[in-house]
Amino acid sequence: MQTLIIDKPLCTLNEYIKAERSGKYIGASIKKAETFFCMVCAKNQLRPIEEYPLVLDCMWYTKNKRKDPDGIAFAIKFILDGMQDAGIIINDGQSQIKEINHKFGNDVNERVEITITDETDLKDFATYPNKC
Repeated sequence: MQTLIIDKPLCTLNEYIKAERSGKYIGASIKKAETFFCMVCAKNQLRPIEEYPLVLDCMWYTKNKRKDPDGIAFAIKFILDGMQDAGIIINDGQSQIKEINHKFGNDVNERVEITITDETDLKDFATYPNKC
């Protein structure tokens, strides 16, 4: 089990759509910048994953409840692409990612905390359900 913390708010779906509509290359530049930031975070915090499939538990923190959960969770695209670019995961397809869970909360420090559990961890937990 590993945890990745992206310690800044990422672009929401509504912000991304607005950028796409306002200029030909603005959306692409946002995608590139957000993915690069997530790649740097992943390189600094995670070791390469060898066991698949993965379960990702995402805890999204925002300052208030104004942003829609589906718009916030859209940023998982940047995170997974960044993890792939960093060499942490081999791919972000369904063979590698079994499940993505999203929870939402409020905190003055906007961030997302992603707990990554691989197949080995899941088997260990199933064998020893009281293991904590």
